[in-house]
Amino acid sequence: MARRKEAFLVNLWFEPLGPGEPGPEPWRGSVVHLATKQRRYFSDFVELLTFLAAHASSAVVEYGPSNADARYT
Repeated sequence: MARRKEAFLVNLWFEPLGPGEPGPEPWRGSVVHLATKQRRYFSDFVELLTFLAAHASSAVVEYGPSNADARYT
């Protein structure tokens, strides 16, 4: 059985607070599924994990004559 891989690019950054705003800077992020170029912005890890899980569970490997011909749909 061929090993299945999914690749994602995750970026995290802090949003600056306005002058005099109390508290820690809120963070934001984006994730891109590299095979489909689908991008999602998030502000908590539940949103990130939901996106990752949706792609991991929906990827189906179609096999050609050899493992080198495997492709994701």
